[in-house]
Amino acid sequence: MKKELHHSGSEAFYETVLKLQNVDECRGFFEDICSTHELRTIEQRFQLLYLLTCGSSYSAIEEETGASSATISRASRQLNGSHCNIAEIITRSNISNEERKCTL
Repeated sequence: MKKELHHSGSEAFYETVLKLQNVDECRGFFEDICSTHELRTIEQRFQLLYLLTCGSSYSAIEEETGASSATISRASRQLNGSHCNIAEIITRSNISNEERKCTL
């Protein structure tokens, strides 16, 4: 984890996120603490990471999301340099949600 990004309140924030009980509560929490732009940015970044993990091509991702190839490339670099192995977490999510099978 990148320690320089975190401050004394970070631990409480992440502990709180872990206690969210369902998708609606999670969505509401992030809508309360993020601006619309911030939330859309986070959601798009996750969508790109998700689709890359599922093996989608850059062109398919660009068509589906409207993201530029530069943004997709940046997400790919983030995926490869992940501190928490985001690909494993996304795969775990797909295993527990078999009906989704790499579709958003």
